[in-house]
Amino acid sequence: MTEEKIVGEFQKELEHLLNKYCWDNRTNIPDYILAQSAVGFLLNLELTMGATMAWHRWPDLSTKLGLSLESTEGQQKAESPAAKEEL
Repeated sequence: MTEEKIVGEFQKELEHLLNKYCWDNRTNIPDYILAQSAVGFLLNLELTMGATMAWHRWPDLSTKLGLSLESTEGQQKAESPAAKEEL
């Protein structure tokens, strides 16, 4: 099963769950929009975690997400506590 299909099925199931517990009524936002928003948040969180792990040079998740440790190296030097001590 492809990643796109997994995400799509998860979003559909989440939409039904939100509808079952009337979250669409509580928020006055249609259940499919709530599900899209929640899935978007989770996908962005995955990217954020990968970028954070790359910045800290923890390669496990950053490698899985295809993030390069080298692409954050200059930023890390500029923002790391060690770099601030050098100034």
